[in-house]
Amino acid sequence: MRKIFLENIKNSGLSTHILPTSATLVGACITAVSLVKLMHLGRAGFFVDKLLALTTIMFLASAIVSFMSMRVQRLERRLESLAEMVFLVALGFVAIAAVVNIIMLNLKRQLTASLDG
Repeated sequence: MRKIFLENIKNSGLSTHILPTSATLVGACITAVSLVKLMHLGRAGFFVDKLLALTTIMFLASAIVSFMSMRVQRLERRLESLAEMVFLVALGFVAIAAVVNIIMLNLKRQLTASLDG
């Protein structure tokens, strides 16, 4: 039984990387949602907040599908490809959220500086 389990882990290439990384990024996205709420960025903050919540769900789905690909032999490659695709799309959404967040922080800083000066 143990031998079968170890062979299964060896054969699943990407899933062994996607699973822990996705799980870690779920926590990072939840933290980022909390930080965005604290920054009070208005409508852009609302957009970033919802986008990060969506990516949290996507990373969780990627972790679950990745885990399933390690367990279900006959669907291993298909599930691993799906986990990879969901993971990469979620990473893209995180990048978009980061860019929007940085732009809004810079605009907020400029507005505050112009009101003070």
